[in-house]
Amino acid sequence: MISDLRLLRDIKKRRDQELHALDIEYRKRKESLEKDFRARWFIYRALIPVAAVSGIPAEGILSTSIRRDIFEARSLVIWMAFHASGSSYSSIGRIMDRDHSTIIYSVSNVDEALKRESSNIMRMLIDVCHLESEWF
Repeated sequence: MISDLRLLRDIKKRRDQELHALDIEYRKRKESLEKDFRARWFIYRALIPVAAVSGIPAEGILSTSIRRDIFEARSLVIWMAFHASGSSYSSIGRIMDRDHSTIIYSVSNVDEALKRESSNIMRMLIDVCHLESEWF
């Protein structure tokens, strides 16, 4: 009888530990999905005006092309989404189908371009801001 009680108590303890581990895993996945959703929303929110201002279709910006104008437009979308969403480089990279190091490079590239007033990226950002203010 006592050994049966111990056995039941051990089974309950193991079950509770497994449920706790599953609950932690669920919370981590839910948090990750919420962050990815936020990043995805900001990427597409930035993609539309950048595509309109640059004259490059959204599909072109999301492509793997390395043409300078497409690279600059893509970098601007990434920079805007990164700063607006507060998402991680990895999260934005997953959505853009890029490595996190590519996202880091794009963000730093735009930061450097914004220091130079004559850059094409600076002009695009100003045009996007004007376009956004007209929409709202």
